[in-house]
Amino acid sequence: MEVEHFSHPGHPLILINQVLECSCELVICSGCEGPIWGPCYSCTSCYFFLHKKCAELPREIKRRIHRRHPLHLLANPPYKGECDCDRCRKTCNSI
Repeated sequence: MEVEHFSHPGHPLILINQVLECSCELVICSGCEGPIWGPCYSCTSCYFFLHKKCAELPREIKRRIHRRHPLHLLANPPYKGECDCDRCRKTCNSI
C-alpha cells in the first residue's frame, strides 16, 4: 500500500509489515523519533520512516479542555528551543 504524507511531500511512502533491519542500526521513526520494531511506512528514495500509527494520525484533533481551538499536527515545530506545555507544565525540546 502506498500513501502520500504531509510530512514528506513529493515522496510516496510504502507500507512495510515486517521488522526492519538496516545494517544493524536501529530504525527511527521520523515522526515521533521512537524505534521502529513493527509495521511502518518507508520512503524508497531516502532514509525516512514512520510508524504505521504515526502515519495514520489525524491532522486535526479537538479536545474537551480546548474546545474552541482544534490542535493541528505540524510537520515541523513552529519555534526553536524549549517550551512549556500549557497543560502539564513539562518542558518540551524542539530542534
